[in-house]
Formats: sequence, structure tokens, C-alpha cells
Amino acid sequence: MESDKRGESIKELNKIDSVKNEEINKNINANRVRVDSQCEKQPFCTNDMKKNISIFLILLFGLIFLLSSACFIIITFTNRFNEKIVNHLVLRNGSQALEWWIDSPIKPLLKVHLFNYTNIDAVLAGREKKIKVVDVGPFVYEETLQRTKLSYEDGNKITFYENRTQQYRTDLTPSHLNENDTLILPNVPLILAINAVSKDPGKKLLLRTLMSTTSPNEFNAKKAREFIWGYRDGLVSGIALSVKDFSEEKVGMMGGRKGISTDNLTIYTGEDLLENFGKVHAMNGVTNVTMWDTDECNEIRGTDGTQFSLEDLASENKLQIYPKSICRTFNMEYEKEVTALDGIPAKRYIPEPNQFGSSRTMPSNKCYCDAETNSKCPPDGVFDAEKCMGVSLLMSYPHFFEGDPILLEPFEGIKPNEEEHFTFVDVHPRMAFPIGGSFRMQINARVNKFTYGIFSQRTLYKNLPSDLILPLCWFEITSGEVPPELLTMVSTTTHQANELYSAIQFGSIICMFVSFLLTIGTTLIYYKRIVGESNGKMKCQVLISMMSTHPTNSQAQNIYPTLSTVQK
Repeated sequence: MESDKRGESIKELNKIDSVKNEEINKNINANRVRVDSQCEKQPFCTNDMKKNISIFLILLFGLIFLLSSACFIIITFTNRFNEKIVNHLVLRNGSQALEWWIDSPIKPLLKVHLFNYTNIDAVLAGREKKIKVVDVGPFVYEETLQRTKLSYEDGNKITFYENRTQQYRTDLTPSHLNENDTLILPNVPLILAINAVSKDPGKKLLLRTLMSTTSPNEFNAKKAREFIWGYRDGLVSGIALSVKDFSEEKVGMMGGRKGISTDNLTIYTGEDLLENFGKVHAMNGVTNVTMWDTDECNEIRGTDGTQFSLEDLASENKLQIYPKSICRTFNMEYEKEVTALDGIPAKRYIPEPNQFGSSRTMPSNKCYCDAETNSKCPPDGVFDAEKCMGVSLLMSYPHFFEGDPILLEPFEGIKPNEEEHFTFVDVHPRMAFPIGGSFRMQINARVNKFTYGIFSQRTLYKNLPSDLILPLCWFEITSGEVPPELLTMVSTTTHQANELYSAIQFGSIICMFVSFLLTIGTTLIYYKRIVGESNGKMKCQVLISMMSTHPTNSQAQNIYPTLSTVQK
């Protein structure tokens, strides 16, 4: 009986335990469901869309940062912006730029100074040693330039001649000067003829015969305009037999600038390659001259002076001009920032130091005249242009500026100074063409003694030093008056371009800064969300594992405060 009662008690207890276990399991399952439900309601379980939005924003702001950075770099460190402006100046058929290039609306001023030899009779007679000269000028002329006889080549080059006409401007010439004023200057045709026949005995004999009949003067007294534009001389017809390309029309100092030029130039139009715009490709159909001693010096390098390279301007490299009158490259180097044309910013370029230096001081000029082997090479500051011009004329800066002091010794009245005698050009920094400046050059002649006569002999220039370099004239070319419509166009384009440039540059900087901050901020938020989600998942997993260890009902109830903490 007792064993039966014990067995029934055990069954009763097992039944009770079974009921309790079922209740506990129900509670566990219910609590697990509630925990899972709470976990599913956590932000880290429903954050996929927010994560995708964050990733999209990070990529968007990063892209904006990269684009604005690229824009800043391109606008600041390349010439793309200026190239877009210069592209409108390219010489395309039918364009306004081509029309203005053919018939230039700008009328440059040609200012001519003549050296008047006031005591030359006394010097030639041996009574005085120093030659007194007076700088008389400027005689001012307004030039009109037209490019004519145009021919196009390969779609990217154009060949042309220059046709210049001059009008005397009495309003710009000092009131005390007149074109009809009589001055005394060297007899240029005589000097050129003597130099031309110096190495040819046959022509020398012919010239002596001509002189015996004409008895030329060593210096001539003529009107200023005759010296400038040309005059008739009894010896001219004979000189034409001795001197290349010499005629009555070209006796004057500026005769070569009048009318249609004898030389043509071929330049690049810029249609195919903007960096070549304005560069001289050929002169008289040849891409290299042959009168100098090296290939480098014979190479035609530079522009015709109407347009320059944007790349050279941006890097402040040397600018190269190829004046056809001297058949050599003329180098200009950057000096400073200036303003021109009523406040338009410009870059000023000046000639390279010692441009006309002799080979002794400027070895790169050895190809023009080697002073070591040729005693006739001129001193520093003078360039012998005979091989280019066909006549024995020498070029220098006015008053022998930057020249060897020996050039000044024979004279009184030669007073070089930088302000009046130095060349400079002011170039528009975006459009790369000159908007101001002064090109100044002096023409000189070298005299040598010459004896002629059949029955009685006479020696010309006998009281002057041998190989004496005589200044004849110097001239200055300035931009003159700019037409109002062109000035307005340049000014408006300049200011609008500067404003647009500043807006793009400043805007790209702002975009870079803001997009960078937004990219960093969005990235941090995204990172924080990822870390929070990872921690939340870990806590849920801990809670679920706790429920799997069959906690009591009271233990299960205590899980929810923990869940609320996870939510927080």
C-alpha cells in the first residue's frame, strides 16, 4: 500500500513537473518570440534603405568634390579658358577676326627722328674732332595697314603682302617741326655704293668713273621728308648697278614701309592648332633663310608680332618675333604687370638683354658675325643687317642704347636713355595680342674712306675714322588710336572674361569645400550607423542565447529592460 501511494505521489509530482515544464517552455517560446519581435523592430534591422541613401550621398558628394577639383585645376593651371577666348580670333574665312586682320582698324603711329649733323663741314675739314648731331623729331605719320595678295595653304596657313600708306599728322608733330625743314645727313646712296663695291675691283672702277662726273657730296642738305621717304640723286642710277634691289624709290630711310612690301610672309591661321596661331611659317616661300652661318639662326622662329602663344604667356617664357626686315628672331622677355588701354591689365615684355651683342659677349650671335674671324663685325649694340637687306645698313636701339661706349665717343648729342629709347610691348594676358607698347629702332651706316678721280684724286671721308658708324635716323612705332568700337569690344570682353573666370574659380573652390565637408560628414554618419547596427545585433544574439538556457518566468521577464536599453 505504501509503495502504491509512493508511486502515485511520484506520478503526481511528475505530472506537476510536466505541467510546469510545459508552462516554462510556453513562457520561453513566448518570450523568444517577443525578443525576436523586439529585435526586428530595432533600427539596425530596418536600416537597409538608410544605408543605401548614405552610400548614394557619399558617392554624390565625392563626385561633386572631384568635378569641382578638376574644374579648379583646369581653370587655374591650364590655358583652356583663354583658349576658348582666343579661338574667336582665329583667321577663319568669313570671320570678323579675318576682316579686321586684312583691313586693320588700328592705325599705328610712325614717329621718325632724324640726326642733323650741324658741324660736319668743320669735321670734314679737320678743324673739329667731335661730330655734333641734333636729334630732330618726331615727325609723326599715321599708318594704314592692309594685307593683300592673300593665298590660303593646307587650310591652316595664309600668305600675304603688306600694303602700308602714311598720312602726316601735323597735330601730333611738335609745332616747331615741319616736313620741309632742311637738315644735313650723310649721303646714304654714296655710302651704300662705296660699301657695295669694296670687294669687287670692276664695280669699284665703275663707281670711281661715275663719281668723277658727278662729284658727290659726303653729306647732303635736304628736306626732312626727302630723307624719310626718298629723294632723287645723280648717283642713284649708277648705284643701281652696284647695289642689290636699290632704286630711286628706296633712297629714303622709311621708303621700304611705303606701299606694297617686296617680301611676303606665310603664317598659321590657328584653325588646326591654336598654339601655332600667328607663327611665321615661311618668308618668300622658304621656311629657312640661308644667309647666316648655322641652321639654328637660319630657322624662321616667332610670330609676325600680331599674336603670341598663350602657353608662353602663361609660363612667362620668352616671346619670339620674326621681323622680316632683319631676317632673324627677336626675343622678348617678361618684365612686369602693367595696364594699357584705359585700365586693361597687360603683361609687359622687353627685349632680351644684349640682343645685338657681338659674338664676344653674346656667343649665340656668332652665327650672324664671328668677331674672332671677321674684323668688320660691329661692336656690342649694333647688328649688321646687310645680308638680309641687301644694302650695308646696321641696326641698333636709338642713340646706341645698350651699345658699346666706343659708339658714342665720336659724337656730341648722342644721349641714350631707357625711357625714350627702349622697346617694349604690352600683351593682353587672355587674348595674347599686343594692346600697347613702342617698337624703337635706329638705322645706321658705316663709312669708309674712298678715293676717286682721273686727273686729280679726292678722298672721301678722309678726316673720319675708318669704319665709323654714323646714326642716320631712329623710328618708333606705337599702337596709335584704337577705334571706339574695338576698344569697347576688348574692354567688355576683358571684364566679362575676368568676371566669369573669377566666378568659375571661386565657385569651384566653394563646391570643393562644401562637398568635401558633406562627404566626410556623410561617411562618419554611415560608419556610426554600421557600428551601432553591429553592436545591436550582438546584444540581440546574447539575449536570444539567454532564452535558450531555459530561464525561469521571472528571469524571462527581466529581459525586457535589457531590450529597452538596446533600443535606446
